[in-house]
Amino acid sequence: MMKSAILSSVLILLFTVSTPAQGLAPTAKPDTKPDTRTAQALYEDANGYLGRRYQEFNKQKRPYDPKLEAQTKKEQKELAVKNAAILQSRSHLADEDVYYLGLLQHLAGDGDASLAAMRLFLKKDPDG
Repeated sequence: MMKSAILSSVLILLFTVSTPAQGLAPTAKPDTKPDTRTAQALYEDANGYLGRRYQEFNKQKRPYDPKLEAQTKKEQKELAVKNAAILQSRSHLADEDVYYLGLLQHLAGDGDASLAAMRLFLKKDPDG
């Protein structure tokens, strides 16, 4: 009797737990345009991020803060990951694009992917 009461209580709890509606997944903005910047521009954007941010901090006369430095470097990595994903999503990458993809992956801290991209670049253009 006690076991069946506990079992029925557990079953009631399991079936009354609310689940999110499947149709409420976030949707992409319809006006979102694909990023058409060159591979070099995507790399330069990520590579110059620290310099731009440090200039802003200097203009604001902010004192050195190791936490802010770590956060800024993390943001640069995130930007490099995002820009590398933009490049990887393109259907055809020119030799130069593969090179900049490797540089972005290096900035993102993905050494294996960076090495693979650079090897692919060297295979495509052995004269470098």
